[in-house]
Amino acid sequence: MIDKHGYDVLKTNKNRTFSVIEKERIINRVILDNESVCSVAIDEGLISNGMLFNWIKEYKENCYNIVERKWGRPTMPKVTKKKENETKDETIKRLQEENLYLKAELEYSKKLRVVVQARKNQLQKKK
Repeated sequence: MIDKHGYDVLKTNKNRTFSVIEKERIINRVILDNESVCSVAIDEGLISNGMLFNWIKEYKENCYNIVERKWGRPTMPKVTKKKENETKDETIKRLQEENLYLKAELEYSKKLRVVVQARKNQLQKKK
């Protein structure tokens, strides 16, 4: 790999990301052109050929579609914002939905607090 890409390929301070188009091109080299996984991995500068094996496996499992992996934690849906020309009925409906959302969020936090407290009590009893 050093002969092909130089010493820059050894720098691993940042995760390299590949677009859907790049992944599909690389996978097609293996599947359609019958090139070996190892040679394609070296040629494309992948960290390991295991990465390419995983891409191919996921590609076949998803019916030959590449699915982008989402990063980060899932977030709660945002509360709807007030519109400029909102009628009274729309305002009431929006506020009712917002109130329902906040009540559900409060109930969730209460139940979570109870569960956490129960676990702490259980751990203290074991000691």
